[in-house]
Amino acid sequence: MKRSKNKILSIQMDGGSEFMAEFEEACHELKIPLLVLLPSKPTYKSGVKHGSRIFREELYAQQDILADSI
Repeated sequence: MKRSKNKILSIQMDGGSEFMAEFEEACHELKIPLLVLLPSKPTYKSGVKHGSRIFREELYAQQDILADSI
């Protein structure tokens, strides 16, 4: 497993995952708080979705970046 240089304070996700039990167990073992968003609350995810879109747009706009260099 690759380790992050930064400490992970928590993980936020929606509850629609087919591997939720295994993921919850891994977070518990690593002592990482898991924040599960309520269903039918899309406004909670708007910041994450906006950040993902900006990242995608800026990354894909750079034609000189190769996939294995990311």
